[in-house]
Amino acid sequence: MKIAILHSFYSTRQPSGENNVVLDQVEALKAAGHAVLLISKSTDDQEQNKLNSLESALRVATGRDQYPTALLKEFRPDIVHIHNLFPNIGTSWLRDWDGPVVVSVHNYRAVCSKGILYRDSQICTDCPTKGNHHAIKNSCYRGSRLATIPLALSRNQYQKDVLQRADAVVMTSEGSESVLQQFANVKFRSVLIPNFGAGPSTDPLNPEVRVSNGWVALGRMSPEKGLLELVESWPAGHKLTVIGNGPQDQRIRRAAEAKGISVLSEVSRDQLREMLPTFIGLVFPSRWFEVAPQVVVEAMRVGLPVVADSANGVSLLSKTSGAGESYSNEIELTHALVHVHEKLLDYSYAATKYYDENWLQEKWLAKTEDLYSSLMREWQS
Repeated sequence: MKIAILHSFYSTRQPSGENNVVLDQVEALKAAGHAVLLISKSTDDQEQNKLNSLESALRVATGRDQYPTALLKEFRPDIVHIHNLFPNIGTSWLRDWDGPVVVSVHNYRAVCSKGILYRDSQICTDCPTKGNHHAIKNSCYRGSRLATIPLALSRNQYQKDVLQRADAVVMTSEGSESVLQQFANVKFRSVLIPNFGAGPSTDPLNPEVRVSNGWVALGRMSPEKGLLELVESWPAGHKLTVIGNGPQDQRIRRAAEAKGISVLSEVSRDQLREMLPTFIGLVFPSRWFEVAPQVVVEAMRVGLPVVADSANGVSLLSKTSGAGESYSNEIELTHALVHVHEKLLDYSYAATKYYDENWLQEKWLAKTEDLYSSLMREWQS
């Protein structure tokens, strides 16, 4: 099977788990014997062009771009699989492409200029429910009304060009599928295929080692991730390590110092995989809907229970899988930490069990190949 993967890589100044997911999927498809062409543009490379900001704004606002067309015609793929087009690849070429198209959703950019449906410390659905002009009014993209204009103007057309045009829209969690179906103003055909982790699950380390290191929370230090609120409300008597960087870095470090909480700068994925098994569990305090946080996959692979804020979809996963608990205030957080600690082995077993049932590479590959094959048959009939 010949598969063209399209992805606009985010800047390395803002590390993205999405970039890693795309590269992992490309390698998995190649290893399975498929011919894969990765068609991509990097924000880092594009920024070398002095006119990049203007060109990017025009491309986003109008969607006009024929960049992939020549490469696709030369490669002649059986399937075109789009991950992220923003901000370096347009959408207009899709209107003329004659072949099956799959789109993977990694955020809510289709319905929200900011991409996360979160603003001013709370969930925000103003654009999909009241109009995209609210994004401009609130300077949702990079805190700039001017920078937000192209995004706000293009959201409805983007949904038509991408979501409506796609033969299948791949969602990676039930929660994100529900959110997008609710707020998109076009109908689209969705299929649930979760991302995969790094190999099969592994047995957790000795509980005594994990208890001595306490809990871990990690991610970008920005308001929607809830790390500052977690540190400020962290209960005494429980050990916590926070890993990451971002705009709230200094505020988090000051609050952490007052409570004896360790804060580490962002680490590589390999380093993280070495560190995770040494903790009791993962605390996931995110305040937005989330899509499919890869850190949760990584944590449960090595038997870490997940204690999640009830504001995000991971909290439901934690409860239904038996691999963790949820909380909505400081008292509930304390109870969740104690409960997980008391039955750590049970929670760890549930975590690895869920991982092996849902997040193995071979399961992702089988579902993806089935999807590709079914779409090819539809186009040939």
